[in-house]
Amino acid sequence: MDTDLELLIKFWDAFVNCAPGEAERLRQVYDEKVNEIAQARKLSPLILDRAVQRAHQRWQWADDPKFSRDLRKIRFD
Repeated sequence: MDTDLELLIKFWDAFVNCAPGEAERLRQVYDEKVNEIAQARKLSPLILDRAVQRAHQRWQWADDPKFSRDLRKIRFD
């Protein structure tokens, strides 16, 4: 996995799983990182954000034992 994508997924996971008092600060840090990486790679921040959220969802599914193995093998890349 690309190191920038992995970093953004971890930032997003921290935001999703944080205490309510920290949410605003973590979202701001996440948005800054998305903008920084998007600018460096000449991507749209909105598209990068969507890709991160999709990858985060797949990352969570991989840990869910109820999620079908056949569906886990599907590649969306």
